[in-house]
Amino acid sequence: MEPPLYSFFLYIAEFLPRADITVHFVQIAGFLLSAIILYRILSHYMRKEIALIVASLFLLVPANFIYTSNLLAEGLSILFISIFIYLSYQIIEKKQTVYIGLLLMFSSLMILERYNLIVYWGAAFLIFLFLPKKHTRDYFALFVSVLIIMIWVFTNHAWNGSWGLSNTSGKYLWNRIAWKNELLPSENNQDLILLKQALGNDMNLKQPWWILEPYLLKSLNNSETNSSKMLEKVAVAALMEHPVEFVRVVPEYFFTAHDNRIPFHDGLYSYGRYMDGNCRSLGKIDFCKPIIPWEKAKSVWDGIIEFSEYYYTHVSFWWNYSLLFPAIVIGLIRKNSFVRFLIGIYLLSVLFIVFTGEPGTRYVYPFLPLKILIIFTVFIPLLQPLWRSLQRHI
Repeated sequence: MEPPLYSFFLYIAEFLPRADITVHFVQIAGFLLSAIILYRILSHYMRKEIALIVASLFLLVPANFIYTSNLLAEGLSILFISIFIYLSYQIIEKKQTVYIGLLLMFSSLMILERYNLIVYWGAAFLIFLFLPKKHTRDYFALFVSVLIIMIWVFTNHAWNGSWGLSNTSGKYLWNRIAWKNELLPSENNQDLILLKQALGNDMNLKQPWWILEPYLLKSLNNSETNSSKMLEKVAVAALMEHPVEFVRVVPEYFFTAHDNRIPFHDGLYSYGRYMDGNCRSLGKIDFCKPIIPWEKAKSVWDGIIEFSEYYYTHVSFWWNYSLLFPAIVIGLIRKNSFVRFLIGIYLLSVLFIVFTGEPGTRYVYPFLPLKILIIFTVFIPLLQPLWRSLQRHI
């Protein structure tokens, strides 16, 4: 079962006269708010003019145009992460510990927007633990945050018969272990035998879940929950038999998540390829209809797609390797607690994906605010003394 918050947002939008405009407006507003948050934080570490330029660069990142213009939850994830960062900044950098209750409750809602954001609730809990002084309201906020999570866990079980946040987590674990890592348990493993019987003994198992699931659903009375559980059991059995092989590829997958691949399905979102012939509607929302009718809209959109493809296959890679990774190393050496916190939460976010799912650039994309802050809060303060020295000699 997919996280409910974005679906709930689309459900509410359906009641408005122009749901498509509402969705676009909210998603664009979300990116603008994220940029404002970045500006507020960056201006603490550098001149306001430079902070404004950096926040503007954030808005111009090509994938932002793609995710703002489609029904995808990643844009909302960026807003949620930006708000989380701002609340953490108030607590760690500004020593405004009154925000800890809001941070705990908000981070629990983040999980309902995207399950892998559970890392952020864990980070909020650690901040709570290390607070030198805690108030009754802080403990109450912790209780509410846990209650929000548990309500969803019990709701998921009531609807799908699966304990946990989702009834489909096994699919993503399968992709990580059996498809990407090509690990399977021994042939006499009972769960593997049952899976082969459900799929047919001649089926190649080292494929993504979306290839295998249609065959499983036929054998399991169209139960998505049982299909995911069956894949999960085999994946976990493979992990237990091959723990070294599982861990050994983690560094490789970490760098794979930062390589020169496109963080969206470029063919699917291009009119000239698949979009025009595969358009669908969600209630009153047309996936592929431009808000403003214009004869050149499709060609302009495809131009944006082509530019984005070039950026992610030729430019983005260098941002990661020449700026982000050095900034992570330098930032860990520096004594700024907030910058170290940003680096820690970024590494945990990426590693959570690397350990539990497919290490694709799409899944790392929502951490863009963290990347921007890490790079510029590390390098701009280092370069400012050099810049002032050059100005004195000019």
